Parts: sequence; structure tokens; C-alpha cells
Amino acid sequence: MKMKPIYFFAFFSNIIFLFLSCNLERKPTQNEPLIDFKIRQIIDQNPHDFFLSDLGESIKYLPLESHPDFLLNFIYKLNIFQDNIFVSDRERVYQFDVNGRFVREIGKVGRGPGEHTGRVRFAINPYQGELLIYSFPTKLINVYQALSGEFLYSFYFDYYVSDFYINGSNQIVLFTEEGIEADLNFSVNEAYLVKNGAIIDSISNSLRPTKRSNIVGHVLLFQNQNDAFYCFNYSDTLFRLDQNFERNPYAVFNLENEINHLNLNLDYGFTGIQYPDFYYIDNVLANAEFFFVNIGKGFAMGVDRDIRRVLYSKNDGKSWEIKKLINDMDGGLPFWPRWVSESVLINYLHPHEIIDYYNETMGEITHGSDFVHLVNNLKETDNPVLVFVE
Repeated sequence: MKMKPIYFFAFFSNIIFLFLSCNLERKPTQNEPLIDFKIRQIIDQNPHDFFLSDLGESIKYLPLESHPDFLLNFIYKLNIFQDNIFVSDRERVYQFDVNGRFVREIGKVGRGPGEHTGRVRFAINPYQGELLIYSFPTKLINVYQALSGEFLYSFYFDYYVSDFYINGSNQIVLFTEEGIEADLNFSVNEAYLVKNGAIIDSISNSLRPTKRSNIVGHVLLFQNQNDAFYCFNYSDTLFRLDQNFERNPYAVFNLENEINHLNLNLDYGFTGIQYPDFYYIDNVLANAEFFFVNIGKGFAMGVDRDIRRVLYSKNDGKSWEIKKLINDMDGGLPFWPRWVSESVLINYLHPHEIIDYYNETMGEITHGSDFVHLVNNLKETDNPVLVFVE
């Protein structure tokens, strides 16, 4: 199951191309059967450890430069464009260079021209060299020159955006959040196609009006150069959306929930685990050989969520619940990707996690020289460290 090395650590020249041309090489034809994830059958098996060397052959760490003015508690989204790394914590968007050095913050927090406030989403337009930031309270999309951060213009979009991307036809595809009953900004359309600030097409979801009393659902999205793959976290179908805005089912998550998700009627006041036998999709990613699926079990507030990790091999159709993806490359921390670009798997770690793990395992396992060097140059208050596996 080993993947052929592409040796992108020459250093980032190849990873940038891979991230932009990202993910699935194999595309289903009209006659190709859907991939069927029988979730409960997979979860009912005994979870077992898996080795990182079965997914890749090299690992690289990239600490992001730290400064009191741009400290990141977490990274919600990451994108790479022309030797620059763009990350967001959902409130701000930061630009780093290929060596992890801080370049600038894109835009500023505020309500003036070129400013954003509250939760934000961002996407890169590789065809125009632009970076777009959507702001929830204002519902404005600000457009910047990606590499210089110069503000160019903005336009208004009248629905709450869960995520968005620019397709192979240089058009913006925006996915709306599933609304709650009191939300007057609710849209029955789950996706919109926008060109020059105007809506030119949309995809309707007829089930949405019956789901409006539930927790807001958000889109799970990954893409390649021309196509995107998406589903909503409380839905059971992964769709492929091509550059012509044509949608086709690609995979089905067979959740077998006895409780219908249309009738959960949850509110934001509950604590603990609710509906403990209810499964939903927490995240899904794919590369040329594997699907990486996070399965949520029950709804949790005020406690740690119960998240199961499922690995599916496209080569032989086998699935496993992963107890731990052991890092047998350099003795570093266990790994699970947050972002995927073909053979490149990407995650981030907090410095305190790395330091604590090293101190706890020192003398018990052998740590690679690069990992030891990383530990010796980290402080617990530093910005996150990006991890690349290829």
C-alpha cells in the first residue's frame, strides 16, 4: 500500500502545484457505482493501529513564525499559492512564506473598506492571483491581490456562507449554511454560482425546510483543479461538482441512524452527550489512494466529542477504524490529515503537544534528528507547526 514518492521536499515547489491541483485523480463515470461507506459495520470492527509509513515515505515540519501580534490558537483553513502559505483562525487571514516566516495579515478587522469582522471564510483564486475573504456580519466578500495583500474591491452576497472556492471556469462557488428556524437569512439553495458578483446558477436542497429546527449544518469541502467534492455534515452523500456546476453523487455514507436527523430538534442549551447512538460526518478528505473520514458519534457540548477515524482504501475497497495512526517515520506524534493534496497529507500541531510528547516518550522510543531539532527550538507559546507527509 506504499505510495510512490514524488520528492516534493525540494522544498515547496511541487507541494504548491499539488495543493492547487488537489486531490482525487480518479473520477467516476456515469456507470461507475457509488462508493458505499457502511459506517456502522466499520465502527463495529475492533479499531486497530495503522502505520504512517503505509501512507507516505517522508515527513517535514514547518514552524510558523511567532509574534505577539499574530498568534494562532488553531488553524481552521490552509491554502498554498505561489510559495506562500495562507492560514485562517476564522477571524483573521495570515500570509507566511515558504520558510514559515510571517509576511502580513490580509485585510484588517473592522467595518471599513477592505476590512472584515466576526467569522470569516477565505479562498484563493489562482487564475486571477486573488484572495477572497467573506465576513459573516457584513456578508461582504472582500477581494485582495493575493501576494501583496492590496485591497481591490468587494461585493455583497445575501446568505451565510459555510465555505467557498473558485472553480476551473474562474467562477465562485459558495455553499450556504443550513439554517435554524429563527434564521431569516435561510436559503433553500445549498450552493450558488457567482460571476462578477452576480448569481448565475444555484443548487436547491428540497429537504432544508424540514431541517430548520436543528443545529446549523456546515459544508465539508475539498477540491482539485476542476472539480470539488462536498457534503453537509448531517447528510449522507458526498457529491462531485465539476467546473460546469454539474453535480453527481460520488460516495454514500451508510449511517443507519434509527433517529431521523430531521427530527432531532436540538437547541444550544444542552450539555453532555445527546443522542449517543447517532452518527454524522465530521470531516472527509481524499487523495488518490485513500479516503480519510471523521465520524462523529452523538452530539456533545461541554465535553469532549466522540470522533472515530475511518480509513478507506480505493485500491481494494477495504476500510478500517483507526485507533492511532502511528508515526513510525521519525518517532514523532501520531498523525491524521486535516488537508490533503494528492500524495501530500497536511496537519498542524501545537508546540506544547510536541514538547509534552517528546518529554513523555524520551528514552522509550527513538526520535528522528529533525524532530529532536524541532523540539529544541520550540517554546510552548509559539505558533503552530505545520506537518507534511508525502
